[in-house]
Order: sequence, then C-alpha cells, then structure tokens
Amino acid sequence: MEVNKLIEFFRDSKNARPSTIKQLKMENYETGLYAWYSDLSLVQKAGIEIPQGPWLINDSILLYVGMISERKSCMTSRLRFHACRGRADQSAVCMRLGCLLAGTLEISLHQVPGRAKQFFWHQRNTLPNWALGHLYFKACQCYRAKEFEPEIVSTLIPLLNRDYKPLNDFDKVLDRLEDFHTDLARRNPRPPEKLKWKLGHLGDAH
Repeated sequence: MEVNKLIEFFRDSKNARPSTIKQLKMENYETGLYAWYSDLSLVQKAGIEIPQGPWLINDSILLYVGMISERKSCMTSRLRFHACRGRADQSAVCMRLGCLLAGTLEISLHQVPGRAKQFFWHQRNTLPNWALGHLYFKACQCYRAKEFEPEIVSTLIPLLNRDYKPLNDFDKVLDRLEDFHTDLARRNPRPPEKLKWKLGHLGDAH
C-alpha cells in the first residue's frame, strides 16, 4: 500500500476494532503501521481541555500513529503494550492517556523502587478497563513502515504523537502534565503493598 492510501486508511476511523486480546492477536506480523483512536468520552473525562484539531475525526479522536519494524517485536505485542496494559514509561499512549485521565479515574503514576519502571495503577485496574471500553485500533502490514511513518504522522497530526509533527500549545501543556506525574512518581517510589507489577497479563480474559 502506498503512503497516500495509508494516510486515507488511518484518517478514517471506520472499521477500527476494540483493544481486546482476541482482536490484538489477529495482527501476527513483524513489520507494519498502526493507529489508536478514542471515542469522544476522552473529551469529557480528560483533566484538561482537548482542543479542536485535525485529530478529531467524525465521532472519534486519532490518538497515535506508530510503526513496528522487523526483529524488534511483533504487531500483537506492540499493540497490547500500548493498550494501557504495560509500562507507562515505555508507551506514549499509556503515559499520556494516564496523565489526561489521572484526576477523573483517580489513578496515580508509580515507579518501582530502584528501577525506572513506571505504571499507572489503581486497585480496580481502572486505566486498562477504560482502555478496553474506549480505545480502538487499526493496523496493517507494511514493509516500508519506517519510511512512511514520518509523512503519515506529519499529515494526520495525531493527538499524542511527539515526533514528526509541529509542536502545538496542547503538546506543551501535556508535556508539563507528564513532567508533573513522572517527577511525583520518582520522588515517591514506594507503591501500595498490594501492587503487582506484572501488568502485562491484564485483560487476558477479554
């Protein structure tokens, strides 16, 4: 698929699928592109106002466009990692969504003592459960994913991407919000006693 067709493919949120384990496991390949979308409930629940912009598509928000290249992982693992089931410090989707929803969902960012691992946590797995109800994805195999990603991001300007797009006022506010949560997590690294850090298995039943 050529880059212009990929741009149109990801510009349209139709046929985006829910982030269940069953759906994620269908994307079993090593090179490709993917996009994450949220329904408009994010606008109502975010701790700060989400402005109008090209990321608003019909009744959804284009959150993030990314790619996976050969030998690093597989698409299923990458998508599952971004579906708020993994480390926030290694996922822009998880980190930035967690920052936006922290106040509404009453979640907080925690850092494993002595390590760099950071997770948004609540006893009821609030963020992963929110993701299951409100996040959707599209993905496709593409052997030129690394080459095409910059143009797709710079054209579509997804809400949560950091690279390949002009920095806007919302990005600056979100960066400050992320700095606040990560600094707080570093200064208060001791997590609740019942916290289990192996969050990669959350949502397996779905």
